[in-house]
Amino acid sequence: MANEDMLEMFKKHLKDIDGANFETRGIERSKMKNVKFGEDVKSANELIGALQVMDITLKKILMEAQSIDEDFEETTMQYNKVSYNIGQLVDKCSFMGMGLFDVVMSTEFGGSMISFDISSPMVFVLQKDFESLKIYLQDKREEIKSKLSLISKRISGDNDEGEIVDSFNSFSTKDFTKMFKNI
Repeated sequence: MANEDMLEMFKKHLKDIDGANFETRGIERSKMKNVKFGEDVKSANELIGALQVMDITLKKILMEAQSIDEDFEETTMQYNKVSYNIGQLVDKCSFMGMGLFDVVMSTEFGGSMISFDISSPMVFVLQKDFESLKIYLQDKREEIKSKLSLISKRISGDNDEGEIVDSFNSFSTKDFTKMFKNI
C-alpha cells in the first residue's frame, strides 16, 4: 500500500478525533533513506559514531525547543529565531558526509540486526508543536542510549540473557581477515 493511500486511510478513520489536524501544507515530505553500515566491528563503530553525533544534535535541538516561551505565538521573532536554529542543526547534522535525519541506519553485528531511524523534527517546528517536539527528541535520545548499550553488549560478547558468549569457539578467521582488508 502506498504511503499516500495509508495516509488517506488514517485521515478517514481519525477525522472525528479532537486535535487530529492533518493539514501539512508547506511541510516538505521526506523520504527515509536506508544506510547499512556493514557486518563487522568497523561497521558497528561507524554506527556508534553516527548515533553519538545524532545524540549531540538532538540535545542541542532540545535546548532550542526549551528556550521557547509559553506565549511564543505572540513573539514571532523568537519563533523565527528558534525555528531557524533548529533548521540549521538539522541541515548540518552529518556523519562522514552523510546527513543523519530522514535516514534508517543499520548494521548487523553479533548475530542481530541493529537499526535506528529518525525523521526530521522540522514537522513539529513548522506546526509550532514544541511539546510534541520535546517528547519526540527525548524518546529518540533514550532509543539511542539503548542502541549504544546493545552494541556495547554485542561487542563485549554478552547475549540477551546476560551470559558471556564463548568468543573463541565462534571465532571466524574469514571475518578477522576481512577487518584488515581496507587498512
